[in-house]
Amino acid sequence: MRALTWKTGWLIFGISWFLSFTGVTLLRSFLIPPKEQKCYKIVDNLQKAVNHWNQLHPSEKMINKINENQLISAGLFHPIKYNHSKYFFFIQKTPWGRKVMCNRYQQNPLLLRLTGVTLLACIIFFFLCYYLGYVFYKPDDQILKEHQ
Repeated sequence: MRALTWKTGWLIFGISWFLSFTGVTLLRSFLIPPKEQKCYKIVDNLQKAVNHWNQLHPSEKMINKINENQLISAGLFHPIKYNHSKYFFFIQKTPWGRKVMCNRYQQNPLLLRLTGVTLLACIIFFFLCYYLGYVFYKPDDQILKEHQ
């Protein structure tokens, strides 16, 4: 058993965070159906276009309903072919401001996702420390040697 130092602890935690972030990203790309992934892409594009529109037209802000035709005519949004009967987009007030939403899903905020990744990294961190033989305290024989 070895005592865990700050440098080694941060290194192992960094590796744990990277592994958990990569794992969550890969699982997300494999497990989210392609139709929802398409919805994510459209929402991202629409959010950028709506934000830009609201900056350019403060008196005509889009705060509840999205007018895709206005965004397209202003050159802020390129038409994307999607089934309008399956998908519809709207603007919803959230604690982080007004966000474009899709009827197919509720997107978790980035903070919630990063919190989940960090918690997963902490779990991996503890397992890696155990597997590598690190402890968060000095073993008893080292404490006895220091007092002699």
